[in-house]
Amino acid sequence: MTAQPTQRSQSDRWLSLGEASAVLGVHRSTLRRWADEGRIACQRTVGGHRRFDRALLLRSVAERGEAAAGSTHHPDPTQPSRTEAEWHGRLQDAGQVEQLRAMGQRLSGIVVQYLGRDDADLRLLAEARALGRDYAVRSRSAGMSVAQAVEAFLFYRANLVRLLSHDPAPAADGLARYERFDSVVSAVLVGLVRGYADAA
Repeated sequence: MTAQPTQRSQSDRWLSLGEASAVLGVHRSTLRRWADEGRIACQRTVGGHRRFDRALLLRSVAERGEAAAGSTHHPDPTQPSRTEAEWHGRLQDAGQVEQLRAMGQRLSGIVVQYLGRDDADLRLLAEARALGRDYAVRSRSAGMSVAQAVEAFLFYRANLVRLLSHDPAPAADGLARYERFDSVVSAVLVGLVRGYADAA
């Protein structure tokens, strides 16, 4: 496709080649080839740069996770183990599962944006902390203790790590990316714990 995204949609919806490859967990050259072959939809800027739809990519990641559910090596991330059943049941009973899934998509977007930057974007980290506070509110309303809320978040964090697990970047770059990823996750945890502390 050759249509040019608007400036607003580029910042809110469209991802660069590097950001999109991080979402899918593939090398840039692989994603570039998929786009050229029409396997992944993209648009082009006037300068010829590829832009990828964030929502479509996140949906692709979710579908890949569901496809892996039948593998003994990759359990379904949406199905908690027996030890996690208590907090998952509380969330279901409180009708919070869909809301938390939407929050998870927001967090995925924050992670992708932060990984795509070279600087420490304080705005994104503040958004991650606010997301943690929101998560605390919803978890408390479901009757979850702070320990259960942290356990549930770490369960989701394990799925976020998949954004990095297949990245063939050099070791030094991979470490830097993981440190940036950890900064976002830590910001969410800080917001979560503070949310519980403020309500105590």
